[in-house]
Amino acid sequence: MHSGRAEDDLAERLFRLADESNGRNVEIDFGGRSFLVVQDPADAERILRLRTERYEKALGWLSQVIGPSRLTENGEAWQSRQRLSQHHLSKCDPARIFALSRHHGRLGADLLLAEAARKSPRLDDGLFRIITSGILMEALFDRSWASLGFSDFSEIAAMLDYAVDYSFFSARHRLDAAARVPIDPGRTRAFLALRHQALQRLSSIRRTMTPADPMLSDFLRHEETDKTFKLEHELLMFLAAGSETSAAAIGWGIYLLAREPELQEALRARLRDVWRSDGATLAGLQRDEEFSRFVTETMRIFPPTPVLIFRALAEDPLSDRVVAPGDLVLISIIGINHARDRWPDPWRMHLQADPAQGRAPKLTFSTGPRVCGGRHFATAEVMTVLAAILNEVRLELTSPEAPSFRWCLSLNPRHGHPVRAVRL
Repeated sequence: MHSGRAEDDLAERLFRLADESNGRNVEIDFGGRSFLVVQDPADAERILRLRTERYEKALGWLSQVIGPSRLTENGEAWQSRQRLSQHHLSKCDPARIFALSRHHGRLGADLLLAEAARKSPRLDDGLFRIITSGILMEALFDRSWASLGFSDFSEIAAMLDYAVDYSFFSARHRLDAAARVPIDPGRTRAFLALRHQALQRLSSIRRTMTPADPMLSDFLRHEETDKTFKLEHELLMFLAAGSETSAAAIGWGIYLLAREPELQEALRARLRDVWRSDGATLAGLQRDEEFSRFVTETMRIFPPTPVLIFRALAEDPLSDRVVAPGDLVLISIIGINHARDRWPDPWRMHLQADPAQGRAPKLTFSTGPRVCGGRHFATAEVMTVLAAILNEVRLELTSPEAPSFRWCLSLNPRHGHPVRAVRL
């Protein structure tokens, strides 16, 4: 299924390695630097769960774009941010997530139909970001995306594009000495203007805060005691990481539904009773095992976060080599989620339970101490949005061409999804 094109992109490289070196660790050169790509599931488990103290996240390049945040930091800086926001994420009311996701899913169906009316042959990622950023802003911060002055997600998406192009350089070295693409002064100035504008718009949230904003109030109190912490940086992280990855998952679900029309019709029929009920709930969606597996299989085949990036702090023996301090390690979630010893045909959706296989582990949301704190939120959101769209439109493939991938913090199609919507 992998297209083999645009091989300079990290996501393309990881899919190719998952095919050619399935389940095996591989050393690669990327952007003039050497990386160990971990595809052995047992080694990934060691790094993420059993020997976490020997590794730190290597996301300095992203920190320079969106600012220090829970996503990018290590040690106490990461732990304090995790403590600050995790209990709010954990307390999110599933009924509210469901209601918001259903509402924005319906609005999303209208966006898809509008694209079809314009005869657009492909769906841009930005459509799905509008859906997920709206859900996240209202669920966590009780504000609409538009109320902060954003008409769409394009500013933040452009910032992430810039970050990815200049990724994997060490903050201790000059950027232009290690960048994968030549520095473009004009583009850099445009990026800085976008970043200033985005942070200014996010800062407007300070003027509207009330005692009924517990998460934001906690952020501001923490800001008074931690000079490295900024409310706007943390908000930008939630929007960039939370909205971007959920949008990617919804986009790939839309693509798979269009590619498999018989499955699409079967799932729509299965969910009809849920939507006919006046008491439609998230639990009602989750009780349909085949639809639940479709959502988790979508995120296995096309993991929203395709790679985790670490730097070794100490020597660590893996199954086939010894990692030295300072080595850069890429844990390929694509590779782990396509391991043929667990999924003999890893590109096929496995929608039926296989007792012989048991619970084959996936790394879609990582694992161990650094497991994604928003995984339950994201799964509920993606499941509900896809179900709401299924209830409104039929999805049709506009091209049989295999997908080409683009890594931009999340896994995106290089040229949008070849899908159009038709009203039921």
